[in-house]
Amino acid sequence: MNRREENLQTIAASNGVRKLGPKEGRTKEVGGVRLTWKATGEDTGYANSIYEMDLPPGKGVPLHSHPYAEVFYVISGHTDFLRIDDQGQEEWVRCGPGDTLIAPMNALHAFHNRTDKPTRFLSSSGYYHEVTLETRSDC
Repeated sequence: MNRREENLQTIAASNGVRKLGPKEGRTKEVGGVRLTWKATGEDTGYANSIYEMDLPPGKGVPLHSHPYAEVFYVISGHTDFLRIDDQGQEEWVRCGPGDTLIAPMNALHAFHNRTDKPTRFLSSSGYYHEVTLETRSDC
Protein backbone atom coordinates (compact mmCIF):
# COMPACT_ATOMS: atom_id res chain seq x y z
CA MET A 1 0.00 0.00 0.00
CA ASN A 2 1.51 3.33 -0.96
CA ARG A 3 1.32 6.54 1.07
CA ARG A 4 -1.52 7.95 -1.04
CA GLU A 5 -3.69 4.86 -0.45
CA GLU A 6 -3.04 5.08 3.30
CA ASN A 7 -4.59 8.56 3.36
CA LEU A 8 -7.82 7.54 1.65
CA GLN A 9 -10.81 7.02 3.90
CA THR A 10 -14.09 5.32 3.28
CA ILE A 11 -17.11 7.51 3.81
CA ALA A 12 -20.22 5.67 4.93
CA ALA A 13 -23.34 6.23 2.86
CA SER A 14 -26.03 8.37 4.44
CA ASN A 15 -29.40 6.81 5.08
CA GLY A 16 -30.92 9.89 3.43
CA VAL A 17 -29.47 9.13 -0.01
CA ARG A 18 -32.15 7.57 -2.22
CA LYS A 19 -32.37 6.27 -5.74
CA LEU A 20 -35.51 6.38 -7.85
CA GLY A 21 -35.61 4.20 -10.93
CA PRO A 22 -37.65 4.70 -14.07
CA LYS A 23 -41.37 5.10 -13.33
CA GLU A 24 -40.70 5.34 -9.54
CA GLY A 25 -42.03 8.26 -7.52
CA ARG A 26 -45.37 9.75 -6.47
CA THR A 27 -47.67 10.36 -9.44
CA LYS A 28 -50.21 13.07 -10.16
CA GLU A 29 -52.55 13.62 -13.10
CA VAL A 30 -52.50 17.12 -14.55
CA GLY A 31 -54.60 18.11 -17.53
CA GLY A 32 -55.17 14.50 -18.52
CA VAL A 33 -51.48 13.52 -18.38
CA ARG A 34 -49.54 11.94 -15.55
CA LEU A 35 -46.38 13.30 -13.99
CA THR A 36 -44.07 11.50 -11.57
CA TRP A 37 -42.31 13.41 -8.80
CA LYS A 38 -38.61 12.51 -8.88
CA ALA A 39 -37.51 15.02 -6.20
CA THR A 40 -39.99 16.73 -3.89
CA GLY A 41 -39.75 19.68 -1.55
CA GLU A 42 -39.32 17.28 1.34
CA ASP A 43 -36.29 15.78 -0.46
CA THR A 44 -34.67 19.17 -1.15
CA GLY A 45 -35.21 21.13 2.04
CA TYR A 46 -38.28 22.72 0.39
CA ALA A 47 -36.08 24.47 -2.16
CA ASN A 48 -37.25 22.86 -5.40
CA SER A 49 -39.07 19.97 -7.04
CA ILE A 50 -38.50 17.88 -10.15
CA TYR A 51 -41.05 15.85 -12.04
CA GLU A 52 -40.78 13.54 -15.02
CA MET A 53 -43.53 13.43 -17.61
CA ASP A 54 -44.23 10.85 -20.27
CA LEU A 55 -46.31 12.73 -22.78
CA PRO A 56 -48.25 10.57 -25.25
CA PRO A 57 -48.84 11.77 -28.82
CA GLY A 58 -51.53 14.44 -29.00
CA LYS A 59 -51.38 15.31 -25.28
CA GLY A 60 -50.20 18.45 -23.54
CA VAL A 61 -50.78 21.11 -20.92
CA PRO A 62 -52.56 24.31 -22.01
CA LEU A 63 -51.34 27.89 -21.79
CA HIS A 64 -50.61 28.99 -18.23
CA SER A 65 -48.16 30.95 -16.10
CA HIS A 66 -46.99 30.91 -12.50
CA PRO A 67 -44.96 33.22 -10.25
CA TYR A 68 -41.83 31.05 -10.40
CA ALA A 69 -39.57 29.86 -13.19
CA GLU A 70 -39.78 26.38 -14.66
CA VAL A 71 -37.00 24.57 -16.53
CA PHE A 72 -37.72 21.69 -18.91
CA TYR A 73 -35.13 19.14 -20.08
CA VAL A 74 -36.18 16.77 -22.86
CA ILE A 75 -34.97 13.19 -22.38
CA SER A 76 -36.53 11.49 -25.40
CA GLY A 77 -38.88 12.30 -28.24
CA HIS A 78 -39.89 15.84 -29.17
CA THR A 79 -41.96 18.27 -27.13
CA ASP A 80 -43.34 21.50 -28.57
CA PHE A 81 -43.38 24.45 -26.18
CA LEU A 82 -45.51 27.52 -26.77
CA ARG A 83 -44.05 30.88 -25.91
CA ILE A 84 -45.56 34.30 -26.36
CA ASP A 85 -43.35 37.32 -27.06
CA ASP A 86 -43.77 40.89 -25.78
CA GLN A 87 -46.01 41.74 -28.76
CA GLY A 88 -48.34 38.82 -28.02
CA GLN A 89 -47.12 36.72 -30.93
CA GLU A 90 -47.24 32.95 -30.39
CA GLU A 91 -44.36 30.70 -31.37
CA TRP A 92 -44.04 26.95 -30.96
CA VAL A 93 -40.50 25.82 -30.18
CA ARG A 94 -39.68 22.15 -30.82
CA CYS A 95 -37.26 20.62 -28.32
CA GLY A 96 -35.63 17.21 -28.68
CA PRO A 97 -33.36 15.01 -26.57
CA GLY A 98 -30.85 17.09 -24.63
CA ASP A 99 -32.64 20.41 -25.25
CA THR A 100 -33.54 22.69 -22.35
CA LEU A 101 -36.36 25.22 -22.34
CA ILE A 102 -36.59 27.88 -19.62
CA ALA A 103 -39.92 29.54 -18.79
CA PRO A 104 -39.13 32.57 -16.59
CA MET A 105 -41.46 33.53 -13.76
CA ASN A 106 -44.86 34.77 -14.96
CA ALA A 107 -44.10 33.79 -18.58
CA LEU A 108 -47.05 32.38 -20.48
CA HIS A 109 -46.17 28.91 -21.75
CA ALA A 110 -47.68 25.58 -22.75
CA PHE A 111 -46.34 22.27 -23.94
CA HIS A 112 -47.71 19.62 -26.24
CA ASN A 113 -46.59 16.45 -27.98
CA ARG A 114 -47.51 17.21 -31.57
CA THR A 115 -45.74 14.11 -32.94
CA ASP A 116 -46.84 10.51 -33.38
CA LYS A 117 -44.34 9.15 -30.83
CA PRO A 118 -44.17 9.53 -27.01
CA THR A 119 -41.90 12.11 -25.46
CA ARG A 120 -40.35 12.28 -21.98
CA PHE A 121 -38.97 15.29 -20.16
CA LEU A 122 -38.01 16.55 -16.73
CA SER A 123 -39.34 19.76 -15.21
CA SER A 124 -37.57 21.56 -12.38
CA SER A 125 -39.09 24.42 -10.45
CA GLY A 126 -39.47 25.86 -6.98
CA TYR A 127 -41.22 23.86 -4.28
CA TYR A 128 -44.36 25.99 -4.70
CA HIS A 129 -44.91 24.44 -8.13
CA GLU A 130 -45.29 21.07 -6.41
CA VAL A 131 -47.67 22.58 -3.84
CA THR A 132 -49.74 24.20 -6.61
CA LEU A 133 -50.01 21.01 -8.64
CA GLU A 134 -50.78 18.83 -5.63
CA THR A 135 -53.53 21.08 -4.24
CA ARG A 136 -55.40 21.93 -7.46
CA SER A 137 -58.75 20.20 -7.63
CA ASP A 138 -59.09 20.63 -11.40
CA CYS A 139 -55.99 18.58 -12.18
